[in-house]
Amino acid sequence: MSAAERARAQAQLVGEFKSGRLQGERTDEQLQADADRVIGYILNALARAGGNRYRIEQARRDLEMVCFNSVRPSDDRVRRAVCKALVGRFVEDANSPAGAKRIIVEMLQDIGGAECVDGVGEVLKSPNPICREQARCILEKIPASGARDKLHQALFAAVEPRWQVGLINSLGAHHDPASVDWIARMLKGRDASVACAAASALGRIGNADAIGVLNNRRLLSVGELHAAIADALLAYAEKALASGDRETALTIWRKMYENPTEVRLLRIAALRAMVATQGARAIPVVVGLVAGSDQAIKPVAMELAREIPGEPATRAFVALLAKASDEAAKVEMIDLLGARGDSVAREAVLAELRGAKWHAGAGGKLRLAVISALGGVGTEADAMMLVRLAVQAGDQERDLARASLRRLRGERINAALLEGIHENNPAVRREVVYALAGRDAGEATMSLLTLAADPEPSVRYAALDALSRAGDERALLPLVRWFCRAPDSNEAGRCERAMAGICRRTDAQDLVAASIAEAFKDADAKTKCALMQSCGHLTGAKALETLVMGIGDPNEVVQEAALKAMSRSPEKGAADQLLIIARTAKRKDRKTLALSGYLRLSRYLPLPIEKKFWAYIQIMDLAQRPEERKLAVRSLGDIRAVGALTMAMEHIQNPELVAEAEYAACRIGAYIYSANPDEVLAAMQRITRTTASAATLKEARRIRDLAQKVLDKRKAEAEAKK
Repeated sequence: MSAAERARAQAQLVGEFKSGRLQGERTDEQLQADADRVIGYILNALARAGGNRYRIEQARRDLEMVCFNSVRPSDDRVRRAVCKALVGRFVEDANSPAGAKRIIVEMLQDIGGAECVDGVGEVLKSPNPICREQARCILEKIPASGARDKLHQALFAAVEPRWQVGLINSLGAHHDPASVDWIARMLKGRDASVACAAASALGRIGNADAIGVLNNRRLLSVGELHAAIADALLAYAEKALASGDRETALTIWRKMYENPTEVRLLRIAALRAMVATQGARAIPVVVGLVAGSDQAIKPVAMELAREIPGEPATRAFVALLAKASDEAAKVEMIDLLGARGDSVAREAVLAELRGAKWHAGAGGKLRLAVISALGGVGTEADAMMLVRLAVQAGDQERDLARASLRRLRGERINAALLEGIHENNPAVRREVVYALAGRDAGEATMSLLTLAADPEPSVRYAALDALSRAGDERALLPLVRWFCRAPDSNEAGRCERAMAGICRRTDAQDLVAASIAEAFKDADAKTKCALMQSCGHLTGAKALETLVMGIGDPNEVVQEAALKAMSRSPEKGAADQLLIIARTAKRKDRKTLALSGYLRLSRYLPLPIEKKFWAYIQIMDLAQRPEERKLAVRSLGDIRAVGALTMAMEHIQNPELVAEAEYAACRIGAYIYSANPDEVLAAMQRITRTTASAATLKEARRIRDLAQKVLDKRKAEAEAKK
């Protein structure tokens, strides 16, 4: 057979093994011989690849295909033959590792079985630590009992702590009860790393014998080994719980928690796990800890007491409140009940400050605790009481009462507050408004509007501030009327802010814009200006149409208000309208105002890059003042494109615009140097030669160096490919 024919036959054989479809019948000896040829061919190709990454990757893919396509549920002969061929090469080169060794190890870990044990097991005796470690990693993944026997034998003969740790970890990964005695011996070793590895491995095996060994040793261990044993026990408890063995997990946690000499963090971890697993059945334990004297555990117990759900737990803590002997204990329990937020505790909390105690003055801390707790346990019956407390109390109690009003839960809370909106005391009315605003009570909108006629200015101001925060679109036109009859500029300004707040929040943008347009027709100039200001916060075609209507108003003050509102509009179409006005307006101040608005929108609205370029060109064409041209050039810095860099560099020689051009060029360069290093490098080099600013020089040099690094990296990569 000629060399060409042999090469074709070899390629065909490799192709059969790669596809997993072998042609014809083969005896075991023939199959093994073919597998040896295929594996040898691929590994030799890998060895000849040198530093060529493409050839290395191709050989690796070929080997993976051969290995993975050899796995067949119905016929295991091909996989065994491939594994034996891999083991042969692995053992053959055991004392002189080659570049293929790592790939062989990975494949044997993935598909290796009992047929690999004897050959790989011999490598465990190699004096080469790398080869030993590779053999260990392979045997760790093979579930056959022979693999465990080889690891046992190696562990018996091992003397180096690092090698012992690796073998122990591998035995732990097998989860084999037969390894418990072998590993348990290592718990008593002098080397801490070996003992800790043994503890972890026993936890992974996790049968009764392993856990018994760990529990017995835990009581005698200290330091690093003690922590390792505890971690192993906790890990096994989690595994036992996940598998449904709840009692075993609870037993481990209970023993760890009940040991007073145990490390505090471990006791806490065990306690948390017990409570989380037992749920309501853990209530007596937590109650006992809360009432107990163990100050190391008590903070954790209080935290757990907040987390246990249900009325039975709340009633248990209410009973503790009744037994509390001093003010500090009462405050602690009231805080706990308030944090739990269960209304069944309300009567017990209020009972502490009923009758004479409330009015005669109980302890200050107790009073504060009750006010704060009412936010969690209170009902609508407590809403107005908290309002009056906020009015009558000092600063600290007022702040707590307001916070509790915001936290109160229930469908009737806001309705109970609304009943107090017409109280005789203006301070109470004002506090009710504050509470409704803090609760974002949109249903209070119409009731708040009735306060427009309130004789007390502070109440009217509070109502307007509340409408700004919580009002809905129903309040817009009533606010226009309120604005028209506002007695002073302060109240009128609050009306405008309330209208603007509603416009920003509303989902009915077109409906609100239509309402503004309707009210605009018959309004006076002052009202029209306020309407335009509100409309400037809306989006949509109707809002833009309404602003255009305002710009067309015969009153120049209204025109200016509408133009300013359009300059702040979030509607994208406003930029186009402003450009039209800048081109067509006869008055110079109108042109300037429209151009400034157009510039602002072109910078801050999410427009495409092409639109931003167009905006810059239009601004430079229409700009009549140096300030406008400077602002336009500076705005180029917001465009992350090489075209913007080119435009900015065109103004470097212009004394009027040089500072803005340098700023824009540096800002653009900092964004695009990785994608356009050549252009950025040229621009920064020019700036470093001409700039008069020390800060600009420093920034240009920094960006220049970044661009140069990108170019150097590209050059190195290009040379590596040759």
